[in-house]
Amino acid sequence: MRAIGFPRTQVMLSVLLELVVLGLIGLLIGIINGLFISLGFSNMANTSLVVPWSEVAVYLGFITLIAIGAGAIPGWLASRIPAAEALRYVG
Repeated sequence: MRAIGFPRTQVMLSVLLELVVLGLIGLLIGIINGLFISLGFSNMANTSLVVPWSEVAVYLGFITLIAIGAGAIPGWLASRIPAAEALRYVG
């Protein structure tokens, strides 16, 4: 991105956005799998299923913070690469 002229802030934001979206997709897949498994167990035990949505919201915030924390340093390093240096690695 730096090789084709993107500013540093856009490189940093794109790395962070990518990691947050991947984290949210993983959380969504985990929630769906957990709901199906819990629903199966609750049907086998003839009990009702109670979903703690407040804890799901906490996990959503936690995943977002982890994704931003994990992407901050690589995003910052990628944004600091000079455009001429980035041209060496294209192709």
